[in-house]
Amino acid sequence: MKRTLAFVDEVDGATARLIAADGAHSFALPSALLPPNTVEGSWVQIEIAPAEAPDDGGKELRKRLVRDDDGGDLKL
Repeated sequence: MKRTLAFVDEVDGATARLIAADGAHSFALPSALLPPNTVEGSWVQIEIAPAEAPDDGGKELRKRLVRDDDGGDLKL
């Protein structure tokens, strides 16, 4: 498992922008994934661990991603 700290830079409706503790990387994620009462200016701990595929092997997610892919650059 990997673990790091991140600064909550912005919470804008359904999206939150975090900055990794190294200051060199930022990323967006659904604000619903943040712990309760997390606000802009807070620090959160991020843990990432391997996981098993969903019961359908991710088939539905892959189908949706392909359907929604316009072929352009990835938008973060």
